[in-house]
Amino acid sequence: MDRTRILLVDDHAMLREPLKLLLDAQADMEVIAEAGTAAAALQQAGSFNPDLILLDITLPDRSGISVVPELQERSPAARIIMLSMHTEPTYLRAALAAGAAGYVIKASTPEVLFDAIRTVKRGETFVDPTLRQHEAEPANNAISAAPASRLSERERQVLYWLAQGMRYQAIAERMGVSVKTVETYRSRLTAKLGFKDRADLMRFAIETGILGHSLPTV
Repeated sequence: MDRTRILLVDDHAMLREPLKLLLDAQADMEVIAEAGTAAAALQQAGSFNPDLILLDITLPDRSGISVVPELQERSPAARIIMLSMHTEPTYLRAALAAGAAGYVIKASTPEVLFDAIRTVKRGETFVDPTLRQHEAEPANNAISAAPASRLSERERQVLYWLAQGMRYQAIAERMGVSVKTVETYRSRLTAKLGFKDRADLMRFAIETGILGHSLPTV
C-alpha cells in the first residue's frame, strides 16, 4: 500500500510529536518532514515534495492561510489541510478560498483527521463535520466594505493579532505595551469600523486580506 507522505506544520513541538506518532501508526500515512514556522514549511515543501501538508492556521511568523498559495507553488502536487483551533466560519471560508483542500478543528477526534487525509488524497474537499453547515455561506458584504484605510499601523497590528485568536495579554507582550493599551486599541478598532464585537473584527481582517499577509510593522 502506498503511504501518503505528509509534511506536518505546527509551531508547538509538543503537539507535533504525538500527532506524528498517530499518523505514522496508520498503514497508509507517514510524516516525512516537520516545520514550526511558515518559512520552514516553504523550505521543507520544496525539499521533500510531500503528497499532503497539514498546516496550522496560526504560525509565529505569518498566518497559515497566507502561506497556502506559496506552498502550492513550491510543491504543486501537494494538497493542503488546515489544522485550526478556530471554529469561526470565516476562517474556513478564507482557507478554502486560499486554496486549501481541507479544514479540521484541532479539538476533533483523530478519526476525523484520518478521514480528512484520505478524503483529500482522493482529490475531494473535506470540511470538519462541525463546520459543514457554514461551508457555502457568503461573506458579510457590510464587513468587507468597511474601509481598512482608516486604520493606523498600530491598529492594524493589533487587529492582526486579534484575528490570529491571541488573548490581550499575549498581544501586549508581543507589542511591548500594557493590556489596557491593547484594549484601548481594540475599542478604537470597533468604533472606527462600526463593528459590535471581536468576531466582526476577525471577519474583517480575513476578508480584507489583513490576516493574509505577514505581521504589519510599526
